[in-house]
Amino acid sequence: MVNSSAPDRGLQTFCIVPWIQMQIGTSADIYPCCRAQGATSYGNLKVNSLAELWNSKIACSLRAQLLSGDPLPMCSGCYAEERAGVESWRQAMNRRHVDDVRAAFGSDGSGNMPMGRIAGLDLRFSNLCQFSCRICDSASSTAWYRDRMLMPAHFRYGPERAENLGTLIFDKVKQVSSELKWIYFAGGEPLLHPEHYALLQFLISSGSAGDIRLAYNTNLSTLSLNGTSILPLWNHFKEVDVGASLDGIGAAGELMRKGQNWARTVRNFRKVRLFCPDASVFVETTVSAMNLFHLVAAVDEWLRIGMISPGGIWKVNWLETPRFLSPNVLTFSERSALSDAYGNHLKILEGREDERVVSLIRRKYEYILARFDSVPWHQERSQFVEYMRNLDEIRGESSAELLS
Repeated sequence: MVNSSAPDRGLQTFCIVPWIQMQIGTSADIYPCCRAQGATSYGNLKVNSLAELWNSKIACSLRAQLLSGDPLPMCSGCYAEERAGVESWRQAMNRRHVDDVRAAFGSDGSGNMPMGRIAGLDLRFSNLCQFSCRICDSASSTAWYRDRMLMPAHFRYGPERAENLGTLIFDKVKQVSSELKWIYFAGGEPLLHPEHYALLQFLISSGSAGDIRLAYNTNLSTLSLNGTSILPLWNHFKEVDVGASLDGIGAAGELMRKGQNWARTVRNFRKVRLFCPDASVFVETTVSAMNLFHLVAAVDEWLRIGMISPGGIWKVNWLETPRFLSPNVLTFSERSALSDAYGNHLKILEGREDERVVSLIRRKYEYILARFDSVPWHQERSQFVEYMRNLDEIRGESSAELLS
């Protein structure tokens, strides 16, 4: 037994996620979670079952490391959020799963866990997607492949076309479905994946849907596939959280997330609220060098049309990779101007909006400003300028005009 009291030193770095969930990537590789930067794969579903990979040597070693209290490089994203004064994914999961944390610290320290302890999956059936967002790549979007071939200098590896492993992943997931309490869907675009609909229908027919929470990261470009609407399916599940990937509005948003039709996105957002009133649908923004200043206009529009509302959610993610799109490429003078822009915006909102909304936006602005590294990334900045110019030429767009 390690220490069932979960010592304070261990809790400073401990994360329950690898003890209760796994991530299945588009290539069927298994990882502890989507935020684990540079994590070693547990293995691949083409070779092993989920049960075998759950207690692979790599998985058990990782869990044992987490009990030691030493910080792990792969968890740097969560640590950075905590230093910025916000609750990280690590902290949130530890808070929600206190009993599992106690069980982990009361274990024998080997990291071996019964398969029955798995509660959730982070699931990506494929990289099929009709968007080619500027912050993305061919590894996560099939629509990126052509442009990726035309600009190899910006990436360290070749363009990827993930195998069609959706059926394989679906069959493996069904084997553990009776254990699941939540599933997080990403992609690609999960609402384009036929296996996603098949899995939901399987869970409904098996009678387990009412015990399962669903969460999504989706571009919200569609709410159906081959005549099957997702909306009535969602109403069978215990909870549904829909994070709409929105980095901006109008033409600027469409440039950053190539393939987006802003008017259609707004319509689909409203449809989810209308036909799934118990679901939570909210804006999920990735902040990058492209949209930090544009956020002021975007937030005003999201407020105007009710995408951000009193008591609601606005989720903000700091872009980690590629580094040349990181907010850290901003100069000191640009950071100062950004701080002024956010401060002035908050003053306007204080006289116009519900105090709960103002508090939410203030927390997000403060988080963004607190996340900057102490020194601007000069080398990556030059790469950012070249990347944007090259992509403008390939796509016939003008990022300087829309994102000035």
